[in-house]
Amino acid sequence: MKVEQSQIEAWKKQYPYVYVVTLYDGDGKEITLYLHHPNHAQFAYILSLKDQFQRLAAGEFFLENCLLSDPSVLQDEQVKSAAAIRVVDQIRVYKGNVTVL
Repeated sequence: MKVEQSQIEAWKKQYPYVYVVTLYDGDGKEITLYLHHPNHAQFAYILSLKDQFQRLAAGEFFLENCLLSDPSVLQDEQVKSAAAIRVVDQIRVYKGNVTVL
């Protein structure tokens, strides 16, 4: 599914971050997915899954709950798994220190 630039701009106004994931199947066909940044509850759940070393489940949750583009692309399990592994790396927490005063 081709996404128009105007749609991308509308998503960027609606969400603080919009991610584009580009995959290539075995024949070199490009598969593109668009996602928005998870909300607080989704972010917390994804972090929880990552902390339990469930990277694939965390990525699948991200895809299933934050996908902006055509969801039918996730019906292909290979596409879903590959995209899940890619997007889970986008969930990061700032580095920092906490000091008792």
